[in-house]
Amino acid sequence: MRYIFSSNQRRHGDIIVAHAANCTRLAEHRAKGKETMRQLVESWVEAEKTGYGNTLGDAIKALSKECGITLTHSRVAEWRKGKYTPSPKVLSHMLYRVYPWTLQKVGLRASEAQLDAIEDLLWKVNVTGGERNIELL
Repeated sequence: MRYIFSSNQRRHGDIIVAHAANCTRLAEHRAKGKETMRQLVESWVEAEKTGYGNTLGDAIKALSKECGITLTHSRVAEWRKGKYTPSPKVLSHMLYRVYPWTLQKVGLRASEAQLDAIEDLLWKVNVTGGERNIELL
C-alpha cells in the first residue's frame, strides 16, 4: 500500500495522508496551482503593456536581465498556457512588477511610503546610501 504525504498551507501545515488512489486529486490540486501562477503571468504581461508601456519583447528582455536567465517568447507562451510554471525568482519579479499596477487597476492609490511598506512585507529590503535595494529571492 502506497501513501502520499502533502501539507496543506491553508490548514496551517496540517499533514494530509492519502492512499495512492487519491493521486488524481493531488494532480488536480497541483494543476490548480499552475492556474494560479498562470494568472500571475497574464497579469504581468498586461501590467507591462498597460502599466509600464512595454512591449512583450521588452518585458521579456528586462525579466531575463533581472533574473539572470535567457528567456524566449515561446517560454512565456508556455507559462501563459499553464504548460510550465516559472521559477520562484521569476514569479517574485513578476509580483514585484504587478502589485503596484494591480493596486492602481482596482482604484487604490498607494503613496511611495505605502508601496515601500508593502515591499518590506514581501521581500528583503536593504537601504544603502538612501537607496532601497530589494532582494526578490
